[in-house]
Amino acid sequence: MEQSRAQLVGSTLKSRSLTKELINERIRAMALSADRAIANAQAKRLLNKLADKFSLISSMQRNLG
Repeated sequence: MEQSRAQLVGSTLKSRSLTKELINERIRAMALSADRAIANAQAKRLLNKLADKFSLISSMQRNLG
């Protein structure tokens, strides 16, 4: 009986530990996903600025002949 109880307690502690680890991994994954979204938005803004500059240069070249 005591052995079964000890196994049950051990199993419960292991389950809680694994659940906590899983939650921590999910939090890390969400943080990485947010970082990736921010980096993608920054890259998009930079590419738009670069495209605008190339468009301006192209327009100036056309005007110069």
